Amino acid sequence: MITIPVLTLRQAALWNLRQLGLITPFATVEEGVRSLVAVQAQNFREARDALALRTEQAEQVRNNHLLYPNGEIVRIWTVRGTLHLVRADEVAIHQIATSEDWFSRWGRFLDRHLPVPRAKLIPELYQQIAEVLQEEPLNYGQIVERIDLAEPYKHLLPHLMKDLCFLGFCVRGPQDGRAATYYRVNYPLYPGLQRREAQAKLLKRYIRRYGPISLGDLAYWSGLRLSDVKKIMPSISGELLTVRLEGQADQAFIYKEQLEMLLAQPLNIVLPTHYLPAFDVLLLAYKDKSRFLAKENVKKVFLSAARVCPILLEDGRVVGTWRRKQEESVTELF
Repeated sequence: MITIPVLTLRQAALWNLRQLGLITPFATVEEGVRSLVAVQAQNFREARDALALRTEQAEQVRNNHLLYPNGEIVRIWTVRGTLHLVRADEVAIHQIATSEDWFSRWGRFLDRHLPVPRAKLIPELYQQIAEVLQEEPLNYGQIVERIDLAEPYKHLLPHLMKDLCFLGFCVRGPQDGRAATYYRVNYPLYPGLQRREAQAKLLKRYIRRYGPISLGDLAYWSGLRLSDVKKIMPSISGELLTVRLEGQADQAFIYKEQLEMLLAQPLNIVLPTHYLPAFDVLLLAYKDKSRFLAKENVKKVFLSAARVCPILLEDGRVVGTWRRKQEESVTELF
């Protein structure tokens, strides 16, 4: 009979804090983005703050020169259909892994509102937009002017641009004041890479950095259907070990070579206190957040309308939320 190791929440939390740059920071911003696989960036300021906490280049993170096309970091829609920062040399993997799910699940809004089938737009309108972006980055208003966009396409342009990003025509750039900008792409492609292979690549990266994680965590982080996650797992399970976390019913997975290091880590270390920004990867990576956040406090952090509060982390546990008030931070302890 195979004995499945049972890990304490403290063991799992300490390992994750190390892996996620909250005990020993990453050397560079680029290393941080690559290691974290995808950094939530619906709000660009929050994404920059998350990276500033985890690197030795806090000031550089707050400069747009690190963002594509001047730097190696790309802001694009990927897992869960939301904007993230990813490495330029991995954008195509994200697109191949997530685009079909966007079109079949989250893209139905366009299908209901477009006067023509979306497939007809690709060689016509989409190609026009891609061509004007080839000349220079543009915001919504500039795109409308350049190609004389009429209704309903003018009204639907933000959704069309998201489609264009998933199709590989462009990426989201830095803010132009308060307006979103878009750039024509020029990053490495992966010819012949199939959807399931790309999904497996992302899930393997995620498990290596965020494990131990459950199948539910994998679906939660990626936005994939649980049934799809189960189909992908046989292709990568040979590299993994099964464990359990105390208080959690579901099995979790970790890379074989990592378990020994996890079990050997000292548990009585003094952990730094962190004020983590809203939508931080620490909590968005796990469906069951109990290794960091008590179940009775989840609704104090995850609010209605998909809002996620900034959190105060002490000794590896979320002990409260905080908010900016002018130049000061106001903390609310649980």
